[in-house]
Amino acid sequence: MTSGRIDIASTEAPVSEEHCSQPAPSYVTIRGILWLVIICALVFASVRWLRSDPRQRAVLALTSASRLIFDSGVVPVDPAILIQAGADGLLSVLDPYSSYLSPEEYDSFLEDTEGEYVGIGIEIATRDGETVIYHVFPQSPAAEAFLRPGDHIISVNGQSVAGLRGSQVVQVMAGPSDTPLTLTVERPGGSRRTMTLTRRKVDVDVFPIVGITQSGVAYVRWTEFTDGSGDRLAAIIEDLLVDRPIGLVLDLRENPGGILDEAVTAAGIFLPTGFPVCELVGRSPSASGKFVTGLAPSTYQGPVILLQDETTASASEVFIAALHDAGRALVVGRKSFGKGWVQTISPLEGMGALRLSTARYSTPSGHFVGDPRASRQQYDSILAGYEPAGAGLPADLAVPASKVGAWEVSCLQAGVFADYVAVNSDDWPAAGVEDSAMLLEGLRHFCDSANIHPAGPVQQLIDRLSGNADTLLQSPRKDEARELLKGAARTDAELLFNRERRRFLRRLWEERLMTVSDIDPGELEALMEFDQDLAVARDLIEEPERYRLMLESSQAKHVSASEVP
Repeated sequence: MTSGRIDIASTEAPVSEEHCSQPAPSYVTIRGILWLVIICALVFASVRWLRSDPRQRAVLALTSASRLIFDSGVVPVDPAILIQAGADGLLSVLDPYSSYLSPEEYDSFLEDTEGEYVGIGIEIATRDGETVIYHVFPQSPAAEAFLRPGDHIISVNGQSVAGLRGSQVVQVMAGPSDTPLTLTVERPGGSRRTMTLTRRKVDVDVFPIVGITQSGVAYVRWTEFTDGSGDRLAAIIEDLLVDRPIGLVLDLRENPGGILDEAVTAAGIFLPTGFPVCELVGRSPSASGKFVTGLAPSTYQGPVILLQDETTASASEVFIAALHDAGRALVVGRKSFGKGWVQTISPLEGMGALRLSTARYSTPSGHFVGDPRASRQQYDSILAGYEPAGAGLPADLAVPASKVGAWEVSCLQAGVFADYVAVNSDDWPAAGVEDSAMLLEGLRHFCDSANIHPAGPVQQLIDRLSGNADTLLQSPRKDEARELLKGAARTDAELLFNRERRRFLRRLWEERLMTVSDIDPGELEALMEFDQDLAVARDLIEEPERYRLMLESSQAKHVSASEVP
């Protein structure tokens, strides 16, 4: 409007006195008036549209509410707290995977996707107001201080973390490299201890175990789809090809996914260029589209087996479905998590970021993964260890999950497996499968020295009798009876220990291989022997004809299912 006036004033022609009483109309003046009318009409229409569109009214209402809180609320509010509360409220009515990331959580997210960060090398979870360590990175300050999964963090630099949210604990623990961090931790069933660690750059290796067995089976464990991991997998496979493997086992158990583009890159290692990987379907055109392979595939054309379990999700499922639909791999394990939603991370002007589900994805065969009706309550139940909602990818060869026993629970809570491997790292007492008895004997002695004795049925009976043993055992031989019961408890514990031997050996070999830089073929063979999923995959690769028949059968079922209207 201002420019219109200037344009009119500067372009009007001078008029003589005789014409002043009846000035001639100016074309430029009329054009300016028309533009003014048009602009006013557009502004009026925009205002009416904003007021009539319920979505725009909601945005205006939220903006007005925030301004009122800041300007007139009797209680001053930190903007960061307000946006956290507001985002939590808004996102609570959406899907289970959308969330608000505080500035600290957003920085942590960027570090995770880049595969490195500065800290002491732990991942935490908060449950019932307590902060628990659920992962310790190898060769980190935390690992060197013998921190273990299951340890409870009581305080950080003298400040109690009880009742704090996970992001708040992360913020308290954050700091630059080469600075001290004092933790007080408590191991379940143990005493508290306070230690001071020095923060430093921690490299997170998403391929913690890579090797080839004595029989020629290549094995790669992939824990997360971080930035550049697809290209790194291609390089790993090319290195393994030097030893001419008879087959490849790619372990995606406990892999929560990550960057979608990395799944597409990884699929291109095994599939022809331009092959479909997945299709995104969202409300916004920018969130929708088809993804196809873009790399020249690897020269490896041998058998491929993908391992998955209940926690395999997101980008992992995209990768697995692409190879499976193409008939390039068999899947062994259990039904995957079933997370068919794709999140877009959008920074919020220095106030963190919004992780918003913007699309669902379908496999190359057109099947959608995940349940669009999944609630936050269902998601919380899945994280707590219950079965997935039922919309995950099935396995071609299902392997039931083995049950965790009392001994294993006690050893995990006390960090026995990691401690045993660390103590014996310089003089590992085993070379392969044949040394399993030696490893078990050493582990049992280690448990005795750490006073780890989980209660079996007989011990539980003794505990119940202990309160009134004098009245229940009134015979002159009550001392002898007590000794008999104690002997029975020791025998009972021994039976329980032997019952869990396979899972013990799997834990020991797994921990061992994750802490060494060069994988010994015999040691990798031992891990495959005692890990039931790996044993099934290995046996399948070592029987080429059986693998071929299963692959053909899987594809026949897949094609038949795809033809159903």
